[in-house]
Amino acid sequence: MVELHEIEMKEVDAPSGSNTANTPTASKDEKKDSNTLTLDDIKEQVRTIEKAVNSKEPRFILRVLRALATTRKRLNEDVVRRLVCFYYGSNTSEREILLGFIQPVSQVYFDS
Repeated sequence: MVELHEIEMKEVDAPSGSNTANTPTASKDEKKDSNTLTLDDIKEQVRTIEKAVNSKEPRFILRVLRALATTRKRLNEDVVRRLVCFYYGSNTSEREILLGFIQPVSQVYFDS
């Protein structure tokens, strides 16, 4: 028969490199990464829609529609601005018109 022994866990101190002064920088980098990930997800969804149109397969469109709710929650002004600049890179007149509709965050709160 096997005997069970209790083992005492030792407490580990936090690493010296992580302190509270670095948390605002870390959250800013995390948000930046979140924006980049959202942008990449949207680009992948556009490719999936193009694939669905070319192959006439509705399952690809359903995949994009399932991801639409989470994409909408992560969408912000920076991501929309980068999307417009990416997809309207050569057509400056249309790009400038669309960018005119995107208000900076500070203006949105003050206009209300």
